[in-house]
Amino acid sequence: MKNKFCVYYLLLCLTLGSVFCPQKAYADGEILALKPSSLEVNLGDNLEIIIHISNASNLASLATDITYNPELLQFNPDLSTYVGIFNDPTAFSLPIEEMVSGNGDIMLYADIFESVMSGGDAINGDVDLAILSFTAINTGIDNLEFSGLFITDDMSTELIPLSQEGAAVTIIAPYVPDVISPVITLNGSSTIDLIVGEEYT
Repeated sequence: MKNKFCVYYLLLCLTLGSVFCPQKAYADGEILALKPSSLEVNLGDNLEIIIHISNASNLASLATDITYNPELLQFNPDLSTYVGIFNDPTAFSLPIEEMVSGNGDIMLYADIFESVMSGGDAINGDVDLAILSFTAINTGIDNLEFSGLFITDDMSTELIPLSQEGAAVTIIAPYVPDVISPVITLNGSSTIDLIVGEEYT
């Protein structure tokens, strides 16, 4: 019944226009970004990457993948979560998970269309959308990037144009101080008799 209502509502908006229905509105120049844009961590450390959107207006749904190098980072789905308005209990949000376990492709999906149709708020302004948790498992530089982006406002399925900014994670081996004193050993006899002028090695 709710789905039929949504369809009828959209048809009414398309037919009557701005007289009875709110118009979709979003500002130009939205930026979907991973933060921080660069991060240096030690091997074995846990780290968090935030998905942030700037200048959003009436954002109602988001679907995208985050690609990373599974040889350098291990994704922790149990510690990754949606934040911001996607925690609205009336919103429909699938868990953050990998497309295939361990293959370096994280799937994110959040849809608050039902919440908006019920009088809830869409996303406006600047907001963190999700937090991704990783563990550094090897040294090197990993570039995390968006792919397969699909994002809409609260009135249509028309894609919202966005610029996308990834993140670079540099993993280094932690510094281990040398606290062991050196041992010096004499190679040869401790007592040697030499004749004046004779060479000694």
